[in-house]
Parts: sequence; C-alpha cells; structure tokens
Amino acid sequence: MKKILVIQTAFLGDVILSTPFFRAVARVFPDARVDALTVPQTKIVFRDSPFVRRVWTLDKSTVFRKTAGLFRLARGLRAEHYDAAFSLQLHATSSFLMAAAGIRIRVGFRRQKGLTHPVAPPKGLHMRHRYLTLLSPFSDRTFDGRTEMRWSEAEDRAADAVTAPLRRAGGPLVGLAPGSVWPTKRWPETHYTALARILSAEGMALVAVGGPEDRGLCASVLDGTGSRSLNCAGELSVLESAAVLSRLDVLVTNDSAPLHMADAVGTDVIAIFGPTVRRFGCAPWRPGDEVLERDLACRPCSRHGGRRCPERHFRCMLDTTPEAVSERVRLHTGSVQRLS
Repeated sequence: MKKILVIQTAFLGDVILSTPFFRAVARVFPDARVDALTVPQTKIVFRDSPFVRRVWTLDKSTVFRKTAGLFRLARGLRAEHYDAAFSLQLHATSSFLMAAAGIRIRVGFRRQKGLTHPVAPPKGLHMRHRYLTLLSPFSDRTFDGRTEMRWSEAEDRAADAVTAPLRRAGGPLVGLAPGSVWPTKRWPETHYTALARILSAEGMALVAVGGPEDRGLCASVLDGTGSRSLNCAGELSVLESAAVLSRLDVLVTNDSAPLHMADAVGTDVIAIFGPTVRRFGCAPWRPGDEVLERDLACRPCSRHGGRRCPERHFRCMLDTTPEAVSERVRLHTGSVQRLS
C-alpha cells in the first residue's frame, strides 16, 4: 500500500491515545504516505508528527456545516486515490467517507458498517492497544503503546515563561485540571478549591490548565492561594499546554484530556474517576500514575459521563476528599524531591 488514510475525529484525549497507532502504521508500511483525518480542534496534535504527511479536517460543529463539508471532503479524498483507510471510531460518518472516497481496503472495529477488514479486539484492552489491533490483519508484531506529543522551540519558550518563575520560588510544581466536557466527570469545584488551599499552604506552586471554557472555574479554584499559583486555562495552545505539563511534578485531573496529555509528556497523574471506570480503557497508564475512585454499586453509570448523577447523590466524586488527594500529592512530590 502506498497511500493510507487514518480517520480519528474524536475528542483531544482520544486523538492523543491514537498516536501509537500512527507510529505503528509507519513501521508496518514504511514506504506508504500516511494522512490523518481529524477535527479542526485536534489538528495541531499532528503538526510535528514524522508519521503523518497531511491532515484533513472535518468540522462537526453543526449538522449543516457537517453535511456540506462531508461531501466536499469525500470528493477531495476520492481524488487522492487512497489504497486503504483505518477508521478508529464506529461512526457512520467514517463509513460513508471511506465508501464515497472509493477506498478499496477499509479497516475498523467489527460493529462498524462497510468494512473489508473488521477487527474484534480482545476485551479489557487499554484504548491505546485497542487501536493497535486494527493492524492485526497486516502484521503480527507487538507495537510500542506509549503516547506522545511534539512541540516547537517557541512552545518550549512559552512553557518556560510560565513555569520558570514558580520553579525559582522553590517547592513542588503541581498542576490542577478541574474541567471536563461532562459535568459528572468533574470532581466538585469546592473539593478542588479546598485541595488548592491545602497545597498552597504547604508551599506548593499551582498551575491550573484547561481550555477557554475552564478559565472561570480555574480562577475560582485558585482564589485565595496567593501569588504562587497561575491560571493558564484558555491562555495557551494545546502544544504550549503540553510543554507546561511536561514541567510539572504531578497533575491532579479528572477523566479528561489533560490526563492523556500528561501521560504523553511523562508527567505523573493523579486521576479522579467518578461515573467512568478503568476498564473502559482510558485510564492513565504510566507506572507512576494513580486513579482515585470509590467502590460503589452504581458505578459505572455512563461510558462518557453525563449531565447529572442518576442516583442524585454523586458519591462517586463527593466521597473522594481533598485531604485524601492532598496525601497522594505529598507522596508524589516527595518522591520527586528525593530523586532530584
């Protein structure tokens, strides 16, 4: 195969989890040109990837724009004469695009329609490895499942400008990522605020990260923590945020994109899980990572989280206390200090 298209139009975290797949495709088909199809918000992840030549985008923000753009995109893909396409999702949109583009070899997960090579992964795989099983019709090799993010020197300088003053003041550097697309995936704001005050009182510097929609939340969480805290939510690009995360000692986060960004850059994660569980395949995976969760009969209540707790008590999040999380942070930052 000489020209391959990989379709991944999910959220940022899912795109990061798919980075080992692109690396593996380059190993299996070293002479092929590999292109990616994603959404505009995640295109930046592939900017510096040596494994992706071109990035196509599909704007899914409205039905009208999606429908109009879908047919334009299909015409563009058809003109490229791709030999094969890998769909990393089950969406009907992906099935349509592969068929409309006239792609002869169409690979995806078994429940997707219109495939020539349906794959049924074993149960219990982390999502990184689940994606890699799509190469099983073409290779029996074992692939490296480490995720990755790459950025430029300019983004490195931006990260230094953010973190260097906090580092010079001394003490551990702790990240907080209190946001999430889904409300029930968010550890309560009051808990994050209490944690921030505990850590700040112990001399730890705090960096809050997230998108523009999280800026107000992060400002509220950091209120009262003094000058050794910084709200970066909405102020940095995705890759600048990744560079900042690489400089932290540990990140406290919900089950959301910053979790996967931190893992990709090698920073320890303390993830607080509520409606979702590890067996869904999106938990942090590095040896230094932790998942804090409560053993409740009602978990999991949703695969992606929801707008409100179906049981109306929200114990999966409320029962994980700021004091318990601060103890885990102390252990992580203490080990960092001993190693430095």
